[in-house]
Amino acid sequence: NGFPVVWMVDTGASHSAIPMNVARNAGIRVGVAVQMETAGGRAQGALSYGNVIGIGAMRIDGVQVSMSPKLGVALLGASALQRMYVSQSGDVLVIRRVR
Repeated sequence: NGFPVVWMVDTGASHSAIPMNVARNAGIRVGVAVQMETAGGRAQGALSYGNVIGIGAMRIDGVQVSMSPKLGVALLGASALQRMYVSQSGDVLVIRRVR
């Protein structure tokens, strides 16, 4: 939504997720409160709909993002990655716009 965020690509995450404090700083509206299953166990959080994620020249509209106070890093998950071309070869990950 125009706020710079450093993302860690997480191909195993179903949602893109950001720490709650990053969401507040970015002005992202907290949506529906939810219980989440994370790699670290259950966590209370929220879902926000209709967000925009920009990566370089790419813009992805309408992305669902989850927010959690326990999350330490922003995760770029399937809610955004499924709308891009993603491939990995060795230690190189390629992400580009789907044509």
